[in-house]
Amino acid sequence: MVTHAYPRWAGDVAGSFIARLAETLVARGHTVAVVAPADRGRAERFTLNGVAVVQVRYASPAREDLAYVGDMAEKGRASGGFRAFWSLVRALTAGARAEVERLQADLVHAWWWVPGGWAATRLGAPTVISLLGTDVALLKGFPARLLGHRVLGRARGVTTISRYLADETRRRAFRRRLAIDLIPVPADIARFTQASAGGGGIAYLGRLTVQKRVNLLLEAVHQAGITAPVTIVGDGPARADLERLAHRLGLPGVRFLGAIPDAAVLAAIGDADVSAFLARHEGLGLAAAEAQMLGIPVVATTDGGGVLDLVQDGQGGRVVPPTPDAVGAALRSFLGNADARAAARRAGDALRERLSPEGIARAFEQVYARVA
Repeated sequence: MVTHAYPRWAGDVAGSFIARLAETLVARGHTVAVVAPADRGRAERFTLNGVAVVQVRYASPAREDLAYVGDMAEKGRASGGFRAFWSLVRALTAGARAEVERLQADLVHAWWWVPGGWAATRLGAPTVISLLGTDVALLKGFPARLLGHRVLGRARGVTTISRYLADETRRRAFRRRLAIDLIPVPADIARFTQASAGGGGIAYLGRLTVQKRVNLLLEAVHQAGITAPVTIVGDGPARADLERLAHRLGLPGVRFLGAIPDAAVLAAIGDADVSAFLARHEGLGLAAAEAQMLGIPVVATTDGGGVLDLVQDGQGGRVVPPTPDAVGAALRSFLGNADARAAARRAGDALRERLSPEGIARAFEQVYARVA
């Protein structure tokens, strides 16, 4: 596997969903090695839960900051950023080539078409590329779209996590007939087994960015006159603006908890009545699936993108237009609604099976067998 995000130590969350799959594949009898970038001069070779991890150097320690923190695209556009980015592609290529030769590998699985897919398809080995959303968004402007067209054309298999992303990939990369397997990323299903007892009000879990539209949640709560508590878990560049908006709207029941450890999430939102997932053009939205696994109904919007693969109107959730009126009415309908929580739990049970690491591993094994 070639990726720019993979756990650097036990408990690290960077690329944890990739690790979940890699470890499951090892448990199913495969040999898996992962090539990932160094982190500010730290480059090690180690084994984590049966997976061999090789971190490759690509720049001076101060410049090895493109990976692991989610701002690679911005840094790549900064002064000197593209040189470091190109060095990263070359380092990943060299590291992957060495591991392919060492293992006599059957295939290479690259995560994100860039930089991982670009690096992997330079090897000439059978390659699977998995698209996850942020990389599809980069397919804008003719140079990027042309590069994506070339990289995806070299792969023997392409997967993505939702129908929305598959359609966007074909359109943006000039490959209308590209065969794409729809395989979501595996969820940490063992964490989401309790059932919400209700009473916790409205919950949001995720990054605080403009695209997530937490402002729409606050406006909907205000417009609907909802007095139930609103718990917002997560951090991001929009947090300060959102806190000011909550104050301006007079919403004393809104709590911003920031980023909290995984172990504390269930205590914070596990008994919510409803979860708001109002992001626009989301790649998938695992937080919506996790809420339903807890028996928490989800409100999503008609322009939600990939999350509509997970939230079905009337089956543990509501899909409404992205307006404060519609969102507020949907949120209010779920408050104190035990029948809705039961429906969400049933939907969550189906998602738990669909998103299990074992199920995702079996799906990828079918792709691997076809590609190799």
